[in-house]
Amino acid sequence: MTSTNAQFYARGKLLLTGEYAVLDGARALALPTHFGQHLSAGYWPEAGVLRWESFNQDFGLWFEATLSLHDLSIRNTSETTLARTLQSILKHIRQFEPAFLRRRQGVHVKTRLEFDRSWGLGSSSTLISCLARWAGIDAYALQQVAFGGSGYDIACATAEGPIFFQSSDDFRVVRPAQFMPVYSEHLYFVHLGKKQDSRAGISAWKAAGKVPPSTISRISEISRALCETVAAEECSKLLLEHEQLIGNHIGLRRAQEEHFEDFPGTVKSLGAWGGDFVLAVSPWDASKTKTYFLEKGFQTFLPYHEMVL
Repeated sequence: MTSTNAQFYARGKLLLTGEYAVLDGARALALPTHFGQHLSAGYWPEAGVLRWESFNQDFGLWFEATLSLHDLSIRNTSETTLARTLQSILKHIRQFEPAFLRRRQGVHVKTRLEFDRSWGLGSSSTLISCLARWAGIDAYALQQVAFGGSGYDIACATAEGPIFFQSSDDFRVVRPAQFMPVYSEHLYFVHLGKKQDSRAGISAWKAAGKVPPSTISRISEISRALCETVAAEECSKLLLEHEQLIGNHIGLRRAQEEHFEDFPGTVKSLGAWGGDFVLAVSPWDASKTKTYFLEKGFQTFLPYHEMVL
């Protein structure tokens, strides 16, 4: 029986290197963010009922549902598709832990995001992390049956700083990465305003065919080398090489070619290409860099230390 007096927190994520290639065993450099998701559980007066409420970063209610604790059937909801996803996750949890929330007492769950859901920082992975810890089960296993993916986002959910993440069928390695760029005042995150479907991106990567081992090896080396760079120019060169390796395999143009051809620095896609955040390595100060992206129509602009833990 799981306690109904519970509170959990999970951090969001950004994948600096290894996007897509992490699925084939490449060492990725991943960054937990200052923004995450809270989950709390308490008493609900109606017996046998799970009352679920999800709040956004402004404390506005964006999703609600009521489910039966007996069979997890949906009684009512504000969004059927989301309720079915929640129901599916809870059913997967019971496959690992049959006693999860099997009680007469009603349960009231509240979640709150600290970031805009369109940002792609991990509204799903942070939820999976919180629920898995509440149920006392393996978060990686729950993530696999619920959404798939490499699992780096699950690692970031409880990380205390940048990490190296590497995974294959036989092993998973998560260890701290000493990524503390002395040139961080030249690093900025810009949101492209289009939330990407990571599962669609994974499918496209797999459809592109087998990745040469040399590509996987080089991406792993770039992840390590970034932690040793002492200048923004070195960082830019490594990120550009990484972009070319990924772009050549999936046949997509770089974000910089699509949107920022006249930018004098380097722009790198993060996560699924085409949306979510990009990292800008800028030769300008913060004010001039922000003005450039605002004039391009991109309103969400965060300096490195405002985003990364």
